[in-house]
Amino acid sequence: MARYTEAQAEAIRRHRQLLDNITVSVPKGERDKYKLQAAAAGMSLNAYIIKLMDDDRERLAEAIELLQSINN
Repeated sequence: MARYTEAQAEAIRRHRQLLDNITVSVPKGERDKYKLQAAAAGMSLNAYIIKLMDDDRERLAEAIELLQSINN
């Protein structure tokens, strides 16, 4: 029995073409800790990592903007 219909499989293939993959290696046992941390925030591990990266990029952009305004 097929897990997905052919139409669903094709939709999944098209969606995956829109994504880049990043592999992160962590010490044994740490992955489960990170998954629990993400779950506590109500997110998947993937969504949690992306949110952390986006938040950090925003924080850095604000810091750079502040430094530029001080230097001008």
